[in-house]
Amino acid sequence: MTMLFSTLKMCTWNVGGLFSGDIDKTQDKTFIDSISKYDLAFLVETHVGYNSNIKNVGPFNYYPVCRPITKANNRYYGGIAILRKPHIKDHVKILKNSNTDYQWVKLEKKFFGFHRDLYICVIYYPPVTSTYTKKGGIELFECLENDITLFCKDADILLCGDFNARAGSHPDLIIQDEIDFLPLYNTYPLDKNIMLRKNRDKKLDCRGKDLCEFCISHQLRILNGRTLGDLNGNFTCYTPNGASVVDYSIVSESALDYILYFRVAEFVPTLSDCHCKIEWEMSAQFSANLRDDCIDHDLHTMPSRYMWSENSVTVFQEALTSPSVLEKISDFILKGHFTSKIEINEASVKLTNIFIEAAEQSLKKTPKYRKNKKKHKNFFDSDLHSMRKNLINYGKIYSSNPKDPMNS
Repeated sequence: MTMLFSTLKMCTWNVGGLFSGDIDKTQDKTFIDSISKYDLAFLVETHVGYNSNIKNVGPFNYYPVCRPITKANNRYYGGIAILRKPHIKDHVKILKNSNTDYQWVKLEKKFFGFHRDLYICVIYYPPVTSTYTKKGGIELFECLENDITLFCKDADILLCGDFNARAGSHPDLIIQDEIDFLPLYNTYPLDKNIMLRKNRDKKLDCRGKDLCEFCISHQLRILNGRTLGDLNGNFTCYTPNGASVVDYSIVSESALDYILYFRVAEFVPTLSDCHCKIEWEMSAQFSANLRDDCIDHDLHTMPSRYMWSENSVTVFQEALTSPSVLEKISDFILKGHFTSKIEINEASVKLTNIFIEAAEQSLKKTPKYRKNKKKHKNFFDSDLHSMRKNLINYGKIYSSNPKDPMNS
């Protein structure tokens, strides 16, 4: 079945291990339900190896990125899982990577209706104080810089995951960036005058400062604290030492218009050791074939509409006494009482079909109204079309959650 989609939903979550005590999160209904609504889900700190025999996680195709086992205690640390729904899997390309602490994927612009390809990097950057980092872990920002220079020049970037960086409200852009009084080339990319970030976590550490400087260098913008759904910069991590913001979603400034909302979910201690899931939705335009098991078979095709006039009562009653309809009515009555949910649903369908057959025999169908395609003025270009589509999507979000304080 082919369906049209106008948005793309994603999340990232430090799950603190896919196997926690006696809980296998890949089979846990509560965990699966909490991520099933997304098209793409990115999990970090999975704590599993390539020998885990995980093939799928709920409705998602599972692609792991695993560290080698730690010899000191025979355990796995770190780890990333890329979860893709089957209907978009072929258009979300896993790129080759030689590092186990981050993974790039590419979203094709032609399929998703973007102006440019979108490269997403899922990141788990271990804490500065960890033994792994002290023993010579990656210098993440240097590696990302090389990758962006290599294959992301003509594309948009999205970074997400656990950076273990506390950036406070430190600016991630050049404030009041302008070239009117400076002898710079015309090709100099000005930073847009956008909303400054808010953050409930006021601390700025060295890695947080490096993160902001990296964003400035590559015109990337942190969604936390400035996007609809999280205008206050909510905490993403809760530990005995306090709450902090260390999980981020960061996107190219040129792709900000695609972002419909960003939200930090509530902390669920049974599903993660200390981290909240963060989620965001992007405007898109694509169609995809859904697998048969992804379709809700409880839905039924909407019946035709019929015209009703002064003599419709008489002709409809006559149709109800026709041999074919009477046979179905008799069969319906002979079935007796309907007690179970399945029996009631089946009876409802049969009764509906009786009325539809009588209407088909006696009434004229309402003609289908075909709306003429509206011709836009010459100035209504693709950019205005995209802005209009985003405005409509924003309206849907506001109207569905009018009392959400984050929408005020």
